[in-house]
Amino acid sequence: MFVLIVDDHEDNLYLLKSLLEGNGHSVGCALNGKEALEKLAQASYDLIVSDILMPEMDGFSLCKKIRSHPDWNALPFIFYTATYTGPQDEALARELGADGFIVKPCEPDSFLAQLEDLAIKASSKQASERRSQSNDEDILKMYNERLVRKLEQKMSEMEKEVQAKLTALDALQRNESLLNATQSISKIGGWEYNIKENKLFWTKETQRIYEIDSQDIPDDTDRLLELSLSCYPNELRSQVENAFENCVQMGEPYEMELAFTTIKGNQLMIKTSGQPVVQNGVITKVIGYIQDITAQKKQEKEKEELQEQLRQSQKLESIGQLAGGIAHDFNNILTIVMGYSEEIMASLPPDNVIHQDAYEIVKAGQRAQELTRKLLAFSRKQLISPQILNPNRLIKEFQSMLIRLIGEDVEFITILTEEVNNIIIDPGQFEQVVMNIVINARDAMPHGGTLKIITQNYTVHAPIKPFLREIPVGEYVQLVISDTGCGMDKETQEKIFEPFFTTKGQTTGTGLGLATVYGIVRQSGGYIWMSSEPGKGSEFYLLFPVCNQEPTDNVKANDDAVMMGNGECILVVDDDPHIRNLALKQLKSMNYNVTVASNAREALKMILENGFRP
Repeated sequence: MFVLIVDDHEDNLYLLKSLLEGNGHSVGCALNGKEALEKLAQASYDLIVSDILMPEMDGFSLCKKIRSHPDWNALPFIFYTATYTGPQDEALARELGADGFIVKPCEPDSFLAQLEDLAIKASSKQASERRSQSNDEDILKMYNERLVRKLEQKMSEMEKEVQAKLTALDALQRNESLLNATQSISKIGGWEYNIKENKLFWTKETQRIYEIDSQDIPDDTDRLLELSLSCYPNELRSQVENAFENCVQMGEPYEMELAFTTIKGNQLMIKTSGQPVVQNGVITKVIGYIQDITAQKKQEKEKEELQEQLRQSQKLESIGQLAGGIAHDFNNILTIVMGYSEEIMASLPPDNVIHQDAYEIVKAGQRAQELTRKLLAFSRKQLISPQILNPNRLIKEFQSMLIRLIGEDVEFITILTEEVNNIIIDPGQFEQVVMNIVINARDAMPHGGTLKIITQNYTVHAPIKPFLREIPVGEYVQLVISDTGCGMDKETQEKIFEPFFTTKGQTTGTGLGLATVYGIVRQSGGYIWMSSEPGKGSEFYLLFPVCNQEPTDNVKANDDAVMMGNGECILVVDDDPHIRNLALKQLKSMNYNVTVASNAREALKMILENGFRP
């Protein structure tokens, strides 16, 4: 048989054509009723199999025209539909003159059997038998009713389909919006490279990281790849390019952190990766991401710096404890050495050789005491006499001495803010702090330069941590001492406050000057840090808590005065027997009644039992 198949779905046409041709039939195809009429005019067919709902001309209209055509009215006509499936639909088809009505879907064997059976029955019919017994008006009414119902049904289905698509689109848009927001928050952009099509796609966040607008992205993939690579430094570009090529050609994934310059010239640190997509053993795509990790790297660096500051602080505290312990024990030894040396000097005439030797021992002991005094200052175990002082007044008092100290080649500048607040500190220690920093500044400018001292009121609005310790919120007086000397590298800056660390050589300095400064400032409740750069000088920053009381009169006691006794009782408590014996001997020579105890418990017992009367 030569069968004409009429269906607006090409897939259906292909399946039916393949089925019929596979079973020995010849097949012609038409996409609608209008095209089917054209096919009938060109060739002679034995059977028509038509869908009903089609554009331009539906199956009902096609059947009516064929039955009204004198040359085609006897042609067997079978409907094959998935839309008009009810009894009324089949009744209308029969009224129009159809020979059969098959509902989709139908198994191939069943479809062929029904088709052949209907074709045989149809071939025996006469044209008159196919004419409808109803008039055209009744048929038209039935046709319109079925058409309207089917159109309503189709519109309802389409509305549901549209609504489902709108719902899916809305969900897709929400997902896309959420994805964009997530990418923006995490600063992660995605990209995809289609190898076969040579197409590179960037997400919106990738565009934001590159700092390029959508309309400025090159249409040509090769230009876009070149633009991507141009954002990496020359020394890193080949690394990225090779990693990408290896991923495309050999399927090797990669991930790396690199410096990056945006299209607009902003410097970033990024993490980028590429991952191959393999289908049927072939690399079809490479997908990856690019992430702006600038803030993350900054936080990591700050964390490392804080950890290093903590380690440095802990190291200084440990060194301070060790230095304080050593200085204490060494002072005890020096006290014995110098005490008995002075006793020897007192018992001999000045021209005696032994007297002179003892004098040299005392002088050496005094130098050693100076070292231990600095160690005690660093460890903050030094006895101090803090007073309420004005820093401007103190600096002015010894300014002339500082000028003589630094020499003529160094320009000395002071900027002392008027009405600067008072601070609490031992005046001798304040002088020592300034002098030690000034001496270091002078030594850093062997060929001259500028030394500047600035005082100013300073408010810490939020906790800061410039060096080792967190400085709390509050009012402070800031002292800044700067020079234009040789400066220091980072490694030197990390050790600058450590005792016995010096850059001057063993014959020039002890390495205790800045260690002493650090100890004095901390013992006074203040803070110190510095900044420096090789070849650009150094700046020392000191903060002292403000004292709102009036300054204390600076009265120095006469350290050289010897207080002779008149039989007063003195209790000496010391765990070192040598110290006890020396104190006992010296105080008795000064006309005091002395008793000794080796510890506090023993001393307390003496007081309770006999009032420590000798």
